[in-house]
Order: sequence, then C-alpha cells, then structure tokens
Amino acid sequence: MSDHTAVITMIDVKPKPNRKAPHQIYLYKRADFDKLRDDLLSFSNRFLQRNPHPRSLEENWTQLKEALLRGIKGSIPMKMTKENQRLPWINRDIQKMIRQKACLCKKAKQSKCAGDWTRYTSSAEMPHRRCRLDPATTI
Repeated sequence: MSDHTAVITMIDVKPKPNRKAPHQIYLYKRADFDKLRDDLLSFSNRFLQRNPHPRSLEENWTQLKEALLRGIKGSIPMKMTKENQRLPWINRDIQKMIRQKACLCKKAKQSKCAGDWTRYTSSAEMPHRRCRLDPATTI
C-alpha cells in the first residue's frame, strides 16, 4: 500500500463578462447652439439683475449649474448607449457572409429551385470555414 492518494476537485467556473452600464451620450452634430446661446444669455441677464452678491457662493453655483443643464437638455439631443453583444471573432466580412447566406436561404425556400439550393448549401459553410481558418479573427 502506498501513502500517496490522488486529490480530485471539481470547479464550476463561469466567467462574468465586464459589462458597461448604459449611459447618456450627447449628439453634438444635431445640437442647436443658437438656442443654447440664447438660453444662457437670458439666464445671465436674469442672474445679474437679481444681484448675486448677497447669496452664498454655493447658491450661485447651483443656479448656474442648473441653468447650464437645462440649456443642454433643451438644445443638445442625447441617446443612451447599448451593450455591445457582438462576438469578437465575427468581423465585418463574416457578418456579410452570414447575411448573404440568409438571403440565399430565403430565395431557395421561395423558388424551390435546385440551383438556388446548391448555391445556399455552398455558401452555408463559408462563414464557419472562415472563422476556423482565419487566425487573426479567432481568440
């Protein structure tokens, strides 16, 4: 008999992907800067007419910040980001092949022609083959 025994362990590992939380992005290309300029000019006139000196610095800063945010919300459109759910090894070329394959499948189903089915079956293997053969796109 030996005093060596094998240690058997079972590990259930499931990686957690790092997902970015959705956040807002301002679309400056579609912004109305003239409206923003007018809003901020009217705010500055009202702000100075109400004599900012007796108020505390914190109150003045809060009013300025709120006016800026109101102006930005009113004149610069924004959108929420989405989570990127693409697979990293599927690039633009492979995505194009997949779309072509789907188009050929639809055409073959509608026409029921043998020539369309052979074109579809030959194109159906291309994306898989491309993923396996191209080392630059595989992880």
